[in-house]
Amino acid sequence: MSVRVIPLTAAIVSVVILILVTYLCLQSLYRMRLLNSDSYSTLNTEKLISIARNSDVEKRLRATLELSRRNSRDAILALIERVRSDKAELVRIAALYALAWRKDEAVDELMLDILRQSQSRHVTEIEIAVKHLSNSTNEPTWHRLVELYFREASTAIEKYAPILFNRLNEASLRPVCQMLGTGIAFKETKSDASMMLQRRQRQLLMLIDSIPKDALIPLLSDNDIAVVAGALQLLIKFPIEDAAPKLAELANSKHRIIRVLAASALAMKPSIRVAGEIKQLAKISKDKYVRACATVALSSIGKAELKEVEKLLNSKDAIERKLALQALSHMKLSNKEMIDKLKVALNDPDMEVRLTASVMLLRHGEDALKLFLKALERTHGDERASMLLALRNIKSKETLKVAAKDLMSDEPQVRWAAGVAISSYGEEALPLLSEMLKHNDERVRIGALNALTQIGTNRAVELVAKAALSDNSKLVRISAIESLSAFPGNAQAIGALSKLLESQDDEIAMRAALALGKVGQSGLRILKDALKSDKVGARLAAARVLAFYGDAESMKMLWDIASKGDGMMKLTALQALARAGDEDAMTRLIKMLATKDEMERMKVRAAILGLRESAIEPLKAALNDDDELIRAEAALLLSQLLQLR
Repeated sequence: MSVRVIPLTAAIVSVVILILVTYLCLQSLYRMRLLNSDSYSTLNTEKLISIARNSDVEKRLRATLELSRRNSRDAILALIERVRSDKAELVRIAALYALAWRKDEAVDELMLDILRQSQSRHVTEIEIAVKHLSNSTNEPTWHRLVELYFREASTAIEKYAPILFNRLNEASLRPVCQMLGTGIAFKETKSDASMMLQRRQRQLLMLIDSIPKDALIPLLSDNDIAVVAGALQLLIKFPIEDAAPKLAELANSKHRIIRVLAASALAMKPSIRVAGEIKQLAKISKDKYVRACATVALSSIGKAELKEVEKLLNSKDAIERKLALQALSHMKLSNKEMIDKLKVALNDPDMEVRLTASVMLLRHGEDALKLFLKALERTHGDERASMLLALRNIKSKETLKVAAKDLMSDEPQVRWAAGVAISSYGEEALPLLSEMLKHNDERVRIGALNALTQIGTNRAVELVAKAALSDNSKLVRISAIESLSAFPGNAQAIGALSKLLESQDDEIAMRAALALGKVGQSGLRILKDALKSDKVGARLAAARVLAFYGDAESMKMLWDIASKGDGMMKLTALQALARAGDEDAMTRLIKMLATKDEMERMKVRAAILGLRESAIEPLKAALNDDDELIRAEAALLLSQLLQLR
């Protein structure tokens, strides 16, 4: 059995957003003169809970802030109630932030519910929940979180899985191991299918970047065989020499999958202390895979014989041939001897064997590199992409030329891998990438932008900014704008986004506003200034982004647009206000359904549907409206929203 490591790129969400939201919330409260008042501090908890249910948003917010300073059970339950039921995002976020990182099962369950309700929750609420859950020290919470990841469809848990499962703690270790081992057949079978992980299990295994190693070894003796199987998989990814004695014992298990996993883990990190046991496994184990892994383990501690490795190289089994290459990498051979053996493996019928041999070649000088590049010419698809990724930090004119050519490939994975390989050259690659930004194929230009973003120097950012401002393809410009948000401290990036905010193209302006919202305080200052722009599109884009953070000034601007504007401007402003929890805006939107203009009514429907679950209760209330058309539209929209749940 082989474990193939596939590069994983994921957009990891920064905690900066949480700090940003808190800052803006406090600024907004300061302007409303709430922070200067301490009258609520003298009230008892029961009175505060009553005020927290008041219809006035300001009063609810003041009560919530005071409750957040109290540690009684009633205060915690009241904060949970605000998060679950308050229609104003600012109140929910304030309550949620107060609850985060409290060691309380009810709080953990609330955070899990937020993940389940991701479609109706603000992104900040989800991020707070994710950060809280990723640090939970409650094992039952991790059982439910792992179950949520595997059993329930959730956009949020899919998106934030790299944060949730990145760094496991002791409380999370057993639930994760149990899930990794669930569904595997432990009975003896001739089929390797019994050892295959499901897609979600493979994804989870790849997401994990660190584990508490001291806590993993005891799980090898767990009574639940699924836990043992999961722990063995983690040991293959995170080898521990101290586990070798137990692994040597498990390599003799009556369960084939346990034998196979234990032998694989032992091959990754053997110990000279169990050299005798490993030799026995290599000679007399009835399982050929265990014998092969034992040979690899012996080679790692300098106890293997070349003739035994060569037997594996000539095996009819591709897995054994790949293991032979692993053993070969530990052997003390001359460059010529090693290249001769790897040259044969480059023509292996199995792609995994070919890839393993090609990566090993790169460790053996110029002649080996030429052989690698010659083999690369024959490949395509995933194999070519993997070989290109192996060229990272292998700097030569020839490799740069090859990667540049593949930036024009018709295969997206090859273009991406070529960009990664080129970016490893840093500033040296800029002249080439600058030329590629002039290419007539927009896919090539986007590939060049991705490489420039990974390089990230001032000159690289300058080239990205130029593309964002002047490329003749909107797709390329949008890609460049998204890249600029990755440089929050770069004046060129901020300057370009500021100019793009004033664009006549509403989509470009909105993309620039979203990017500015991601870069931190400097971007937010520009958005605040844009509220006074003489261009309506810039004002609207800035206000919509700022509204996400509960900013009072932007809310006022949106109401100004909603009151004086017309058409899509008015509709967009009302939708942004409703999304931020403004009940009056939601009411106005629903009232607009009474229009006799079918086209206008379709636009209003789209705006309300975009609000998802937050529109359900107001629409239910609209079923009793005096206007027959509004009642009919509310019923129609409700049925559609309930189907989307």
